[in-house]
Amino acid sequence: MSDNSSEPIKGLMGLPNELLVLILGELGKVDLKNARLTCRVFSDLAIPFLFTTAVVSIFPTDLEVFTKICNHPIFSKSITTIIYYTMEFREDIDYAFRTALQLRADLENTGSSHDNKKILKR
Repeated sequence: MSDNSSEPIKGLMGLPNELLVLILGELGKVDLKNARLTCRVFSDLAIPFLFTTAVVSIFPTDLEVFTKICNHPIFSKSITTIIYYTMEFREDIDYAFRTALQLRADLENTGSSHDNKKILKR
C-alpha cells in the first residue's frame, strides 16, 4: 500500500451499495448525518436510516412540506411513519397557534404522545 491517502476511500467506494448500506446501518444518527456530508453516495444511501417519519398537521406550511416529501424521488421511499396532528380550532386563534407550537415542541423535545396524535405506519 502506498502513502496515497485516497486509496482507502477508493477501496471503500469500490464496495457494492448493498455492503455500504449494511455498514451505514451500524452507525448512529450523528455518524449517519456526518457520513451524508462526505459524498453523494453516502448521502443517498443514508436517507432511509434518517428520514423515516413525516409530521403533518392541517397548517398550510406542514401540508406544503409533506407534499414535497411525497413528490421527492428518494425521501418518499424512506418514510414509513406519518404522524398527523388534529386539533380543534377555537375562535381564539392565539390558542390554536400556542397549541400547535406546544405539539411541535413536545415531538421534537420529548417525543411524548398526545390524544390528538395519530400514527400511521406503512
